[in-house]
Amino acid sequence: MFCGSKNLRRAITWGACILAGGCGEPQRQIEVSGELVRGLQSDLADERLDAAVAIGEMPRVSDEVAAALLQVLEDEDAEVRLAAAKALASLGDNGHFYIDTLQQTYETERDPDVRRAYEESFAAIAAAEHDAIK
Repeated sequence: MFCGSKNLRRAITWGACILAGGCGEPQRQIEVSGELVRGLQSDLADERLDAAVAIGEMPRVSDEVAAALLQVLEDEDAEVRLAAAKALASLGDNGHFYIDTLQQTYETERDPDVRRAYEESFAAIAAAEHDAIK
């Protein structure tokens, strides 16, 4: 499925390892974040898509990854935007920091599937914030 660069594939593999609860040393997490950001900024739609899908599988993302993910919400490729909108849920309770930007991009989005993914991610962010308050 993943067809990106060797480093992006490695980052996705390490991201899966971190997600599974292992390989979580801080230096490795920084390297994974950097590769995912580079994947989101790639000229190749497949690499942007792979990175967005991988981010969507992670329980939390760094501010650097979140900022890059927000930029991908305006990608010309609807499939990439869809994966990015789904990945928004990984912002967790930190999503409230980005809600204004998310709302603006949501309002300009015309693809109904992408809009639905936004709505699901908004709900996930609200739930995470509610759980954090408890």
